[in-house]
Amino acid sequence: MGYNWHKITNLVSLMIPPRISKKTAIELGINEDRITEAIKYKKSDIQIRILIVMNDIHYIENISLKKCNSNVGFNQIDKRSVETYQAMWGFNNSIANTLKLFTGAISPIVPKSQLRDTRRMYLTEIDIIKVDELVSFLNINKTLICMDILKGRGAFSADWILVTQFNIEDEKLEWVIKDINFVCNFYASGDVIITQNGNLKLGRVSIQRKGGTPDPTSLQFKINPLELMKAKLV
Repeated sequence: MGYNWHKITNLVSLMIPPRISKKTAIELGINEDRITEAIKYKKSDIQIRILIVMNDIHYIENISLKKCNSNVGFNQIDKRSVETYQAMWGFNNSIANTLKLFTGAISPIVPKSQLRDTRRMYLTEIDIIKVDELVSFLNINKTLICMDILKGRGAFSADWILVTQFNIEDEKLEWVIKDINFVCNFYASGDVIITQNGNLKLGRVSIQRKGGTPDPTSLQFKINPLELMKAKLV
């Protein structure tokens, strides 16, 4: 993180709960006017407070934790309704309808006999003009999107991502910590494409219909955190 540990007089680590009440947010030092944003866009799991001997000022670092297994690479990093993402990113109703067809939030507009899944439409089954409109928007806004789904906003946004992997065979723990701006640029790098299965890839980020309970028609963003173990920007 760039600190000189000889200058640190006190180090406090606090766990940030997955779900935060307003009372807890206030106890963690969040201004009441900023609580809603902090809770809605939270991405950090641990907060570290560092006291430097030279000036008695506390520096705060928020860390997002990703625990991985070598055989399970992908990790859900964000999941919300299409309407929520539309409010966040400001895309038009045409793009919103395309995403709702993709997630099944609205019923398919072609006969069920033409669909792989009668509950929704894959992007390869939707009008190419509508899909191109979606892809164009995602390409233009890749950086904004990756910042929101990886860093978040407000007081609980992440400054760092810590990835850990435990190798059962040699009982070795591997880890890497990366600055959040590096992480966002790394996962945003690459084009937005439609996969052969009819899903979306935004750089190194997979975009899918969530499926399952309790919110099957949500839009889901996934990454493979293990890619950060050897990540380099080109």
